[in-house]
Amino acid sequence: KLIQKYGFDGIDIDWEYPGHKEHNGTPDDKKNFTLLLSEIRNALTKHSNITGHEYLLTAAFGPAPVHMEQIEWDEVVPLLDMIHLMTYNYYGAWDPIMNHNTPLYKPAVGSAAYCIESSVNMLLHTYNVPSSKLTLGLAFYGRSSVSEGAAELHKKGKGVPDALTFMEEKGTPSYKWSREDYENNK
Repeated sequence: KLIQKYGFDGIDIDWEYPGHKEHNGTPDDKKNFTLLLSEIRNALTKHSNITGHEYLLTAAFGPAPVHMEQIEWDEVVPLLDMIHLMTYNYYGAWDPIMNHNTPLYKPAVGSAAYCIESSVNMLLHTYNVPSSKLTLGLAFYGRSSVSEGAAELHKKGKGVPDALTFMEEKGTPSYKWSREDYENNK
């Protein structure tokens, strides 16, 4: 109905994250996610047969190994046209040490598993996801953190965002902030 009403070219699923206990996930989510995608794929194929148009089914995935383990990749990959890897928020104010939120490679301080290179390699080589199906969601924003002393990369933080400097975005500096905005909010 949404495709018909709004002329969408498909459906994108953003389930953050199957099996994730902090979001009331259960072990059944692993199979249920596959079933959900299968049902949607079948409905899109049926609608394609009626309209003559092809519709995409895509999904976003968390890059952490713990989230990737909760996906039945062998069954899910054939159902999807694109796999969107959410390569942002590897690190943030919640971490005890300030770091890049979207590191391309292993950061000088932090986990080797928390970078784009590691996540992509895991999908390609552990789960056999074809590179032609991968897209990267990249952060075009920063993360702030209240620090103990001068705010510097890899220094100890207090575990909370700097909402005083970046109050409009609850501590997340926005791409639209100008130097004047920053100065006016000091």
